[in-house]
Amino acid sequence: LGDVDWGPVVGGYLATFFLAASYISIGLFTSSRTDNPIVSLIMTTLLCGFFYLLGSQLITGLLGHNISSIFNLFGTGTRFESITRGVVDLRDLVYYLSLVTIFLTLNLYTLEKSKWSNVTKNNNHKNWNFLVALIVGNCFLLNIWLYPISWFRADLTEGSLYSLSKTTKNQLKELREPLLIRGYFSERSHPLLSPLVPQLKDILTEYELVSGGKVTLEIIDPQKDSELEEEAATKYAVKPVPFQTASRHQAEVVNSYFDIVIAYGDQYETLSYADLIEAKASANESGVEVRLKNPEYSITRGIKKAVSSFRSEGNPLDSIKEKISIKFYV
Repeated sequence: LGDVDWGPVVGGYLATFFLAASYISIGLFTSSRTDNPIVSLIMTTLLCGFFYLLGSQLITGLLGHNISSIFNLFGTGTRFESITRGVVDLRDLVYYLSLVTIFLTLNLYTLEKSKWSNVTKNNNHKNWNFLVALIVGNCFLLNIWLYPISWFRADLTEGSLYSLSKTTKNQLKELREPLLIRGYFSERSHPLLSPLVPQLKDILTEYELVSGGKVTLEIIDPQKDSELEEEAATKYAVKPVPFQTASRHQAEVVNSYFDIVIAYGDQYETLSYADLIEAKASANESGVEVRLKNPEYSITRGIKKAVSSFRSEGNPLDSIKEKISIKFYV
């Protein structure tokens, strides 16, 4: 019926395979713990549901974006959604393989332990305990070690929707001075804005990686440091915006930051929440859908404006093409 973007298709099958492998390994482990298949089914459902809910909006919506990003690391659902959009990240694959390894190891350990006598303990038992602890610990540490590595991924979508465009990369190559990108995000924010903060962080990290060291990224919560809050207000005119939130029991106003500052030399550009997000009525008319409004375009445009302002006003030497001779009389 139409053109198909094969990136999400391939990502969907790949994500399903790894998710199924993880859940099957959990099922094998719980089956080894009991002789009752009904109990095994309940235990498997609870464990799989636990890993899924860790990164779901149901849990992360109650927390700040910093804590939410940690919970997202352990959620099978968030990893699944990341791959199904057409972006295959090494960290997501290692996460699923770690789950499979851990629960298959525990399964094997449980089966081996059922053969042991309750009376005698020998060195073989200690070796098994040490080996299982070593495997589980290494799987956990491997994921922590890979967490900062965000460049090892493949964008399979048509047109590389989740990677920086060629225009942005060329703009970053033309930088002659260090560029500072500072994200001001509050820990407490509107529930609809909090899920967008990790997405913006990923995009900004991509700018830092592609620039080859020319871009410095800083993520700051000004409400935790009065000096940074004063600097944001006086130097960049960044101030918190009041957002009204409501729950079943109470309504309140939360002052939060959702801004990006791009500084190049003595010039800077500020992107507020109005430049970064758009709100639309949801399809089922049950509320408002808030999503990012082409953040790459806004950020790259801000970089271009800051660089051009610096060249025209801040650094006159950039406009001189001829050789300059300077003599000092001391």
